[in-house]
Amino acid sequence: MWQIIIGLFMTFGLPLVWIILRGLGFGLVTYTGLNLLTDFIGDKIQESFDGMPLAMYQMISLLGIPTAINIVFSALTTIFVIKGLLTAAGSPKSKPVWNAPSGGLGGGGA
Repeated sequence: MWQIIIGLFMTFGLPLVWIILRGLGFGLVTYTGLNLLTDFIGDKIQESFDGMPLAMYQMISLLGIPTAINIVFSALTTIFVIKGLLTAAGSPKSKPVWNAPSGGLGGGGA
C-alpha cells in the first residue's frame, strides 16, 4: 500500500512541487533584482537633481519629469515581472500581443 502511495507521489507530486517552487523563485529573484536596479538608478538620478540650481529643479518639477521617471520605472518593473512569470509558466514567447488591423504584420492594408 505504501509503495503505491510513494510511487504516485514520486510520479505526480514531485514534478508539481518543483514547477511551483521554480516559478515562485524565478518571480522573486526577478522582482528583487529589478527592484534593486530601479532603486539604484533612481538614487543616481536624484543625486544629479541635487547638484542643479533651485530654479532649474523647480522648472523640472513643474514639468513633471520626476513623476514621469517614477512612472517609467514602475512600468519597466511591471513588464519584466509579467514577462518573467509568463516565461516561468511556459507560455510561448512568439505569441503576438497585438495584430495589425489588416491582419498582417505590415503597416499597409491590401
